[in-house]
Amino acid sequence: AQFLGEKLVSWSSKKQDCTALSTAEAEYVSLSACCAQVLWMRT
Repeated sequence: AQFLGEKLVSWSSKKQDCTALSTAEAEYVSLSACCAQVLWMRT
């Protein structure tokens, strides 16, 4: 979920394309997708 101040501007819920070997790896994959969406929203 991405917020602008206290307002929700975007959210996503989906199954990841790959199987992570650790929780840290799963969070990294999720963070990468989140950053890509934020960069898209800024343009």
